[in-house]
Amino acid sequence: MIIDECIDIRLLDATQYWFWDAYFGVTEITDLGSERIGRVVIDPNICFRVLRIRLDDLNSKTRGYRLAVEELLKWVTNESGPDSEESNSSMARDQLAKITGQQFRSVDEWVAWWNTNEDFLGWSEDLERLAVDAEARRAGTPLLDDVMMLGAEEYWFYEGRGWLSRVQLAGDYVRGALLMPPQLYNFRIRAEELEDSEAKRAGYLHAVQSLIFDGLLSPELQGTNRDSVIEMLSHLTGQSFDTRNAWISWWDGNHKRLRLTPGGERLAVQQR
Repeated sequence: MIIDECIDIRLLDATQYWFWDAYFGVTEITDLGSERIGRVVIDPNICFRVLRIRLDDLNSKTRGYRLAVEELLKWVTNESGPDSEESNSSMARDQLAKITGQQFRSVDEWVAWWNTNEDFLGWSEDLERLAVDAEARRAGTPLLDDVMMLGAEEYWFYEGRGWLSRVQLAGDYVRGALLMPPQLYNFRIRAEELEDSEAKRAGYLHAVQSLIFDGLLSPELQGTNRDSVIEMLSHLTGQSFDTRNAWISWWDGNHKRLRLTPGGERLAVQQR
């Protein structure tokens, strides 16, 4: 059986399954009772199980395919490079064309189309791909009804953690995506709420605390992931410590005196 041959066996939800289906595909699919099992094309060592009943949810399929577009766009390049990079870019373009029906020459064209239409893309059974709902786009109403309304402190926390993308002003609101793979949540917040400097300070403070205690203190955090967390901490605080203990010591001695800098770009220790 497929599962017996796999190094990594993952239990997926429906959104994750459709993400892998769109992101270069799944193979060796077998339906066994209430489950579907198979293998991920891009890494044959990864096998999966998913409950078949969940796969009928079109919203989950839309979310999964949208997530795949997000990831595939990261592979698309304009310039020529090593053969492996050109091959990856070409495969990503082919897959994007297959799941969206669109073909563009440049990265900028792809990004512009995606930013304009992402909220209005839904899975089409007739076309067997994502398609723009023209009526929803004319009305400016996102297809999925799970748009999160964020508060200002929440916004700045997520921004500090590096979890926001495609942030843009849309009328009286700031809209974008909150990405915590494999889940993608659309959000909006009234633009005027982001002018509250105390909410920004509180959100950044929470983000720094989370990066230290939920990030650096995790024994699994190593290598580039650890470097990425330290880079975010440095961006939020202006500090440049290299060790976990140094960050904890700095936090313990200063977190009660952290305030926004005059320009509001980061936190700094208020002098006594």
